[in-house]
Amino acid sequence: MVVKYERIERYKTPSILTIQFGPTALQNGKLILWTSDSLVKDLGAQRIIPQPLASVIGEGGLRYVFDATPGPSLVQFALEPGKVGLQHLTLRVPGSEDLKLDVAVLP
Repeated sequence: MVVKYERIERYKTPSILTIQFGPTALQNGKLILWTSDSLVKDLGAQRIIPQPLASVIGEGGLRYVFDATPGPSLVQFALEPGKVGLQHLTLRVPGSEDLKLDVAVLP
């Protein structure tokens, strides 16, 4: 996974978090991504591109299932942080270790 994001954000200011997945993240033509609930609660995820086929709440976060396409697999989250301070985000694909990110949200 390669993640591009703003490490310093402004409260209520839009930004984009982009995740690029390698071929090992694809399973049976699907891409599964688990995110901690802070993606929605603290970082204010507004929309997801492309739209997931399914999303399930549980285990302290959200599990998204995407249809895998040939070529580089990208998922983008449009964010608008609703909480000031240091925010923590965890991302995971099945069979890999957690990827932990920190985002400083300024007033």
